[in-house]
Amino acid sequence: MVKLTAKQQRFAELVALEGMTQADAYRAAYATGNMKPETIWARASELMADRKVSGRVAELRAEIQDKAVEKELWSRVDSIGVLKEIATNQEARGNEKVSAVKELNAMHGFSVTKVEHSGTIAAQEVLANLTPGQMVRASLALLRKHSNGPERAEIVEFAQQVMEGEGFAFD
Repeated sequence: MVKLTAKQQRFAELVALEGMTQADAYRAAYATGNMKPETIWARASELMADRKVSGRVAELRAEIQDKAVEKELWSRVDSIGVLKEIATNQEARGNEKVSAVKELNAMHGFSVTKVEHSGTIAAQEVLANLTPGQMVRASLALLRKHSNGPERAEIVEFAQQVMEGEGFAFD
């Protein structure tokens, strides 16, 4: 770190850490009571143009950035560590362990939301309200999506119903 005067250091801190404009930082660090605004602006600009001062501002801003990155990384890494510790702690209560595991799963994208359906879906009612073109498009979309899955038989039956509705016969 380069040696600055107390006023230069204060100016650099106000610009870098407090986010002040150069003119406002100059007013706060130096005696400017009798100065015209134009003079303050010029002096603040000259001070910032000094390599020692601008270098110190850059150093302070880099320190802030490094701390922000450390804090962000700390929160994710530390969260995982703390949650893992809770989940594996022999003295933790069961609900604490379950909550920790759930949170870890959510952080890693392992959470799955299930939607259960009870009752029946009236496929005949749905089919009755579709135009033949809509039925063909729906059949093709279903076949593309599930042609190799366990729903294949259901889809084939649906496709046959659609095609029979269009005048095609299946034996």
